[in-house]
Amino acid sequence: MRLSFRSLRSIWRLAIGLIRLPGALRRSRDASGWRLISVDVFGTLVARRGGDDAVWHEGALHAAEVARSRGLVSVTDPIALRREVERRLSAEQIAAGKDPEFSHRKVLEEMLREWGAGEQATVWAGELAAWELAREIEFTRPVAAVRRWVRARLAEGRRVVAASDTRYSANELRRLLSSHGIPTLSAIYTSADEAASKFSGRLFDRIAKREGAARARRLHVGDEFLVDMLSPSQRGLAVGRVRRPPIPASLPVAPEPAGSERPNPAYAMGYRTAGPILVAFTRLLLKRARRDGVERLAFVARDGELLLRVARTLMGEKFDSPLALHYLHISLRSLACASSDLQRLHADPGAVERVVATLREIRGTDTVLGSFQSLYNAPAELISRHAERLAAVKGTEADLRRLLSDAEAAAELADEFRTMTGRVRRYLVQEGVLCDRSALVDIGWRASLQKILQAEAPGWGLASPRGYYLGLWNENRAAFPAGATGLIADRRRGSGLREGAAWHAAFVLEGICRANHGMVDGYLEAVNGRVEPTHMETGAAREAERKSAEVQLRIQEGVLAYARWFAETYPLTVTDEAGLRRGAQRMLRRLAFFPSPQERMLGRQLVYSEPTSDGSALPLIADPGSGVGGRLAGLRSPWKGGYIRATSGILGSLLYCAAESTVSRLPRGTKPAIRRMLIRE
Repeated sequence: MRLSFRSLRSIWRLAIGLIRLPGALRRSRDASGWRLISVDVFGTLVARRGGDDAVWHEGALHAAEVARSRGLVSVTDPIALRREVERRLSAEQIAAGKDPEFSHRKVLEEMLREWGAGEQATVWAGELAAWELAREIEFTRPVAAVRRWVRARLAEGRRVVAASDTRYSANELRRLLSSHGIPTLSAIYTSADEAASKFSGRLFDRIAKREGAARARRLHVGDEFLVDMLSPSQRGLAVGRVRRPPIPASLPVAPEPAGSERPNPAYAMGYRTAGPILVAFTRLLLKRARRDGVERLAFVARDGELLLRVARTLMGEKFDSPLALHYLHISLRSLACASSDLQRLHADPGAVERVVATLREIRGTDTVLGSFQSLYNAPAELISRHAERLAAVKGTEADLRRLLSDAEAAAELADEFRTMTGRVRRYLVQEGVLCDRSALVDIGWRASLQKILQAEAPGWGLASPRGYYLGLWNENRAAFPAGATGLIADRRRGSGLREGAAWHAAFVLEGICRANHGMVDGYLEAVNGRVEPTHMETGAAREAERKSAEVQLRIQEGVLAYARWFAETYPLTVTDEAGLRRGAQRMLRRLAFFPSPQERMLGRQLVYSEPTSDGSALPLIADPGSGVGGRLAGLRSPWKGGYIRATSGILGSLLYCAAESTVSRLPRGTKPAIRRMLIRE
């Protein structure tokens, strides 16, 4: 529904409606003389289970998916395109002297034409419109009291019609109402059909002309103050108000945990904050996997282990799809060796630069050469020997380039990586991951594992899996792989603070979700012929993880307790994906920028470890040093929002929020450049 205050005339008309409203409400109590009753649809006859724009958002995203599947070039932001098409159609309607009203089918057709559908746009738009209507039916429920009231008025022989400002046609609304058991109305009038809205009053004029009913004998019933009360009052109709049913909470609050768990802050953080977020993600994940026809979900990269347990807890007996869930022992460190760039280092300078660029994107705590050895799991003795031979012992980017461009070093590295890649491939085939009916599941953020598989699997004669992530986020210019979907956060939907809230809380989520084993650093052939993963269980980084394990375990217990409560209390079905996503984003934004004192205390105990460093792990919130320099050094904390809230108070958090919101609107790649300049990461 589009409300338009284009002139003083609209304000004057609504002011008259406000003056007449008390009399219109009084007249509605006398039910004896009504010759014609018009009833609003959404919010009155049927209630949406989520936000009013839930299907609108889903329809735009689905249209882009259909466009891509049929070989069209679709834009990266179908939501923005849909808004632009609607603005253009509105302007055309206004220029023609009509209200800015049109059907969703018309909008979808124009979107498809923008993507190059040509003559097929009309046919495909009809299919997309039918899909949206089916989703609307799924997302709505009848308002029982109004349904009974309408049935009683029809039984009295009165003429009851529907009057709706909507993108749906009368025939589509007839199908929707029928699906909810609402009796057949005498007629249905929609703004999409008439190019006239209730807001302007023109739809009421059209109904009066078609029905031939005097204003004094007409009653309109609805829930919206402007369009269902002031506008019909101004037109001389009696009005009856229906209270819109409340929208169910997207992230319901669980009851306080009982007994000894109540005072524990770690358990409470999992139960009240992390639990609702991860349950929201898992519900979206299971729904999307079923929609895409995925049969196997592989939870990866240590962070996926807790997600797997949440998914198994939620599914129970309520999920009727034969979906296999399993944990895949894989990491960027164990898979990076499969990059074909590593086989052509000496022959292709571009391959060397791509390797350097990969290291530059990852938060490093070692020299560049040391980060290369750790990330790609290259033999330390080989790297050390060639670094000494080539006088590249400082470990700078220049030293790394010199080593990778050297024919002798590149040949030895290629042999090592070829052997390692063979084991990786055998493990992935053994686990059934490399097929088009499987998908990787991870917290996020750049979809690096999926990108490697997508590049290398075709050369192995195998298919690459899809990827589902809590968040997809890349502040540089690199693109995400095809088939990658960010369910809570996705940079392609927008770059603002709400969409990016999960990214700002990324290290908190990773610190909570990390599995209780070391990073996967390779694979060995077992005596039974299977390929088994090996884990990095030594080093300062692993020791730091072990020290934080008790706090982490308690948070995870709280997460799973919330998941069990939700599974016992609510259905797994998601009826409003956009609303559920917004609820999770709001909670993530609060966690990222305004954590509670208890959460900040836990942030000092949880740690972050990188695949490029065996020797150290950073606490999520560092203790500030002395003086200005010490405070600024603390900004290297992985959880920057937590550090700023702890050291600078609410004012500092508000300023940090404002700064991040401003920077997020700058061209992609600007923020990493600013960060490198200011704090030399």
